[in-house]
Amino acid sequence: MNPGFWRFFLMFIAVMAIFRFAVGRRRWRRRWERVPQDRIPGNDLTALEERLSLVERLENRVEELENRLDFTERLLQNRASTPAQ
Repeated sequence: MNPGFWRFFLMFIAVMAIFRFAVGRRRWRRRWERVPQDRIPGNDLTALEERLSLVERLENRVEELENRLDFTERLLQNRASTPAQ
């Protein structure tokens, strides 16, 4: 095979890679763009709000458990540092 063929072949591969990157990036953007709330159906919006409230409640519970764990660790540390009588 002559060198002209390989130059053409490599140029073709490079152009296709650039094209694929550009098209793929555009698809990715369309897929992950935020959907405006007026385009979300009512049932889906209600389900999302319910899920958000559940996540917020779980975050509050985790925060409360973290506080209790911190308190328990401090209490145990104080007991360990005081001499036994």
